[in-house]
Amino acid sequence: MTTIETIREALRRAKVQLFESADKPMISVLYPIADRRIEIRIYIEDDGQFLYIRVGDLVEIKPEHPAYGAVVDEVLRNNFSLRFVKVCIDPTDGEVVV
Repeated sequence: MTTIETIREALRRAKVQLFESADKPMISVLYPIADRRIEIRIYIEDDGQFLYIRVGDLVEIKPEHPAYGAVVDEVLRNNFSLRFVKVCIDPTDGEVVV
């Protein structure tokens, strides 16, 4: 059983509603938080070399916010020190993605 199949089966056993991509090995789970839902995407890339778990829609910050520079600095510091977890800011909408 492949990694993505193992994850899929674990989520199904836990009765988590999931959505799958037809064109690549990806699982998407919508998780309700307060008045909205976040999407958790799980996928494999580079012939199974990398397992990505992407969580978006948690927080956002716009460039005009007074703390924007400090947040960008912290994101870069975390990316450099953690190595395993990557955090980024989408410049088009300010979404912070882990």
